[in-house]
Amino acid sequence: MAVHFIVDDQSPELKYLCPVTKETVSGAYLNKTWTTTASDQCLEGWFQYTFYGTGVEVVIFSSSLQNHSAKLDDSSWITQYNRGSFQSPLVPDEQHTLVYAPGSLDTPTFDYLIVEAGPSTPLQNQTIVVDDTDPGLIYGGNWSTQIPFPMPRDLSTAFFRDTTHWSKNAGDTLEFNFSGSSVAIFGAFVNISVGHDFSATYTVDGISTVASIPDGTLDGLPMNCLFSTSTMPAGNHTLSVQITQISPPLFVGFDFLMYNASFANLEEIPGYVSSSSSLEQRKYLAGTLAGGVIGGVGFIFAVLVFIIILRRRNRGAGRPNVMGQKNRIWSELK
Repeated sequence: MAVHFIVDDQSPELKYLCPVTKETVSGAYLNKTWTTTASDQCLEGWFQYTFYGTGVEVVIFSSSLQNHSAKLDDSSWITQYNRGSFQSPLVPDEQHTLVYAPGSLDTPTFDYLIVEAGPSTPLQNQTIVVDDTDPGLIYGGNWSTQIPFPMPRDLSTAFFRDTTHWSKNAGDTLEFNFSGSSVAIFGAFVNISVGHDFSATYTVDGISTVASIPDGTLDGLPMNCLFSTSTMPAGNHTLSVQITQISPPLFVGFDFLMYNASFANLEEIPGYVSSSSSLEQRKYLAGTLAGGVIGGVGFIFAVLVFIIILRRRNRGAGRPNVMGQKNRIWSELK
């Protein structure tokens, strides 16, 4: 299974390379913050981040589709065309430095980035992010992955990984085991204006907390913190969630959770299964594709050589044998 940690736009580990503007907003962004460019100096390099891992994804929103670029270490710039987000290719499991340049993006807003951990990635105290589709999450009841109603959407209201588990039923449950020192659950609500009675019980290691819709929650917008706690000791814990009250047509959506890791690396995660086989498969597929291309080129080259030789032979058979004629005439003269 892949393990990722998340880095907010306001993290001190990020280095901004030009003047920027940092904002605090009411919702729809992680930790209710985002950062944008404040100078043309950012066009060639907006921020950089150094990490250990096998890949990185940058989540940025802009009002239009444009080219933007990023590079890892001393490699060439990689240009991608979308609204600002960047997905790196698979890279070796070692230290890398990412530099991001917004290019022609119109007022880009940087929300967060995600790093895919490798065996050498230091994970102690990193913020691990777990999507709602992670196989480590155990759902009980009648959750659905279909968006229940058309929701107000703009460029900044995408759900994490564009997936969410939705519930409208009291009694639906969720359970997750983790090793950390804090945990937070994020989600959204739909139809708050016509159905606002909601409560859920969040239990960590047998200690329960009942919570309702968070203050300031906007209808249909993600990144609402449904529950969080940082009072637990570092170590193994079990988080259980049960929806105890929900009035129709209200829906609650579970988007992702985050926890502060209390393990040093991937091998120390309880129940962790190495994804080396999947990495090797990706390398094998890449090698197969490359071999296929090389083999195809070699085959075409061999066919061309065969055609050239065949044509030369045919030309030779069609020409008069001048040397033979000369020898016959010389013999007759003799």
